[in-house]
Amino acid sequence: MASITYGLCALVALLCALLLLTAWRRHRLRLLLWSGLCFAGFTLNNTLLVLDKVVYPDSIDLTL
Repeated sequence: MASITYGLCALVALLCALLLLTAWRRHRLRLLLWSGLCFAGFTLNNTLLVLDKVVYPDSIDLTL
């Protein structure tokens, strides 16, 4: 169940980033750009979480 939740969080963050960056390309508002980049960072963070907890649970440890 946790792997489904992690994957859905990554997909939702990716969708939000794409929507915000698409709106930024149309309107050129800085707030949309920074919000889109923030959600792109969330997508990267959630993808690394999926890799750490689901794909490579024992072989690679990504904790700092």
